[in-house]
Amino acid sequence: MRKRAGGPARSKAVKEIQAGLKRLSRGFRLLTRELVEEASRHGGARRKKASPGRKIHGRYIGLIRNLPGRQKAKVRAERARRGVEAAIRMAREMRRDR
Repeated sequence: MRKRAGGPARSKAVKEIQAGLKRLSRGFRLLTRELVEEASRHGGARRKKASPGRKIHGRYIGLIRNLPGRQKAKVRAERARRGVEAAIRMAREMRRDR
């Protein structure tokens, strides 16, 4: 049988690599912890505030979505005639009546 070359030197190199990996792993854990704490301190990502027109449109779409076809047509006609706020009121009333 053959002997492996560099027996003790090889095991020393492996131990050094393992120690280096442990240090690197610990460094990543600490960095992750710091990043998470920093993000929580500043509230994370912030959304842009929606414009008033966009909010009203979203409310209108959310209400009209679940109405049957005939009621949708009535609400659309109300929107064309009197505006979005009136259409929203009408859609809310229709939703309550169902």
